[in-house]
Amino acid sequence: MPEMNPARFISYRYLSVIVICGALFPTMALAGEPTGALAKYAENRTWVDGTGKFQIGGTLKSADEKQVQILKSDGRVVTVPLDKLSEKDRQFVDEFLKAEAAQNDPNNPFAGGEPENPFAGGSTAAMPATAANVPLVPASPGRLNKVNVTTGGARPLSLAPGREFWSVKPPAALPEVTLQDSIITVPLEKPFFGKMALGIAGRAPTVIVNVYQEGRKAADNYGRFMLVDPTTQKSSAVTEFEQPYRVVAVAPNAAMFAAIRVEGWDTGNDLALFSINGQTITPLYEFTVGGGSWKEFVSAKFLPNNRLAVVTKDKKLTFWDLSGTVPRAVQQGELADSVHVSFSPAGELMAFPAKKYVGFLDTSNGNIVGSIEPESDVERAAISADGKRVAIKLWDKLVIYSMEDGTHIKTIPVADTGDDDLTWVGEYVKLNETVYDVERTLPLWTYKTRSSAKQVYGDRMFACFGDKQSSQLTITTLPHEAAIRTAETVDPKTLYVMSPGSAVRVNYQFVNVPDDYQRQIEDAVSAKLKESSWVNNNNASVILEVSVHEGDEKEEDYYTEKARTLGGIVLPPRPFGVRPNGPSEKVKFRPWVHSFVLKNGNDVLFKGEYTRGAPSSFQTEEGEEIQAAVLKLIHPDPKWFGRIKVPSYILKSTIREGLGESNLTASGLN
Repeated sequence: MPEMNPARFISYRYLSVIVICGALFPTMALAGEPTGALAKYAENRTWVDGTGKFQIGGTLKSADEKQVQILKSDGRVVTVPLDKLSEKDRQFVDEFLKAEAAQNDPNNPFAGGEPENPFAGGSTAAMPATAANVPLVPASPGRLNKVNVTTGGARPLSLAPGREFWSVKPPAALPEVTLQDSIITVPLEKPFFGKMALGIAGRAPTVIVNVYQEGRKAADNYGRFMLVDPTTQKSSAVTEFEQPYRVVAVAPNAAMFAAIRVEGWDTGNDLALFSINGQTITPLYEFTVGGGSWKEFVSAKFLPNNRLAVVTKDKKLTFWDLSGTVPRAVQQGELADSVHVSFSPAGELMAFPAKKYVGFLDTSNGNIVGSIEPESDVERAAISADGKRVAIKLWDKLVIYSMEDGTHIKTIPVADTGDDDLTWVGEYVKLNETVYDVERTLPLWTYKTRSSAKQVYGDRMFACFGDKQSSQLTITTLPHEAAIRTAETVDPKTLYVMSPGSAVRVNYQFVNVPDDYQRQIEDAVSAKLKESSWVNNNNASVILEVSVHEGDEKEEDYYTEKARTLGGIVLPPRPFGVRPNGPSEKVKFRPWVHSFVLKNGNDVLFKGEYTRGAPSSFQTEEGEEIQAAVLKLIHPDPKWFGRIKVPSYILKSTIREGLGESNLTASGLN
């Protein structure tokens, strides 16, 4: 850092600023891979070459009599001839190959076998009808028995994918749902202040309807659960607890579910486990998964081999072993970019955003087995119910990839640039409330509902609407037939006002903008048009209005103190929120207002705005007036026009939410 004049002063604008700008199935294995009964050979170890000079950390991915594939800790796979390894490593590989051969020996009575069906649950035989006056299962006094757990012994998970590579086995498919669209009356009332949640799993499937409330007093808390069989439309008795438990995950075979004990803002740190046997819900125990304030529980997913994945707000991912009397943390890592992870239907594979990559994790061993690098930063990812594809949400498009080989299949422009929710609905993709047609690459239909208790399962939307006397569970196939028929008559190319190659006329509106800044702004806008593959044409009907002008006069207080120095070097400004101890001075200025508006007639297709005001802190020379220093620092920002994100495809305003809109209500689809 260069030496600065210690006589300088630092001025601070002391403001608070908010900028909005049960048992599951074992993994299928191929020859030469250490999975299933051979999983102990997949543990991380140090590999050394024959000279003893080189070594790496990694796991055995596959091996044969000539070579071994090692999955390194950075996610890359290296193939090494056996004769290049140390004697100890050659012995390790030899032991693995002998153990594998024994597993496949036709004389071995324990060889072979079929994987257990992970979706085997959901039997309807033991589900009797219930009357409206449903008896309550006696409530547990207080909360469930809490067990002490620790993550201290958990092995590290590497969650930082690198270059693109692919060694993913397509996961097991969710069984086809054969339910009819229906409305089921569920004899579970929802008081006015109560909230609802749904959990769904199994082949039938089994539906868990959950009503809970966190009251101002402990006596107002409750968590109620009812099992519903959508095939027979029969319900179980109500199971009630004196704590506000919200269902968050159900095992694929519907033999167990997890619920968070809510503690403010519909979240919490303690997770409870319950078993399901026929129509009976049995509480098991409760344990802490979150780390306190801002580190609470976010999501959970049951994994193969009786394990549970849990994500918390501080981006911690933990795999819990549930096979003992107390949960045991077996692996833990930190997600690089987002808490929004996606699992395959049975949980053997996890997809997770990692800035410009999507990583794929084999949950049986915690190894990264695939990595995709789309063209821009990733917001969400979702694996399809059939396990054949993955949808990746970028800021302005959905990109579909094959789970067979990781290759690109389709790109679908989207109008919704939020990242709230992404899931598959059968062969279609649902982003927030809009269902997208993957085959035709268009927004198909928007389905709006007031129900907060809703969940997609296969190609059905389950939604529950609570009332004081009972609740209505609706089951709706998405998309509905009328939406599909409408799409068959539409050419996707006609839905866009702007697409690569489209013409646009640019109008600049500069007020008191210095000439050099005007030139920089025009250059930035030209580069942005080129980036979007649009053509500047003065005869185009679509107009881009670029405006830069001074805004209304503002006044701020600046506090000034002599710069703190150390060895002749000016120290950084005080931390945000710490008020300087110097005198204050009022400063008047006009911020610069920037706008980027794309119009087709009176229809606004896209709009971006930015205001550049006075700096929050700056240095002045000794004797320099603060008013003069502020005015010197306020100027237009041409670089903003280069930073703004503009989609290459822009839909007509009339179909930004699809070809039509329907409401999902307690009386069905309207």
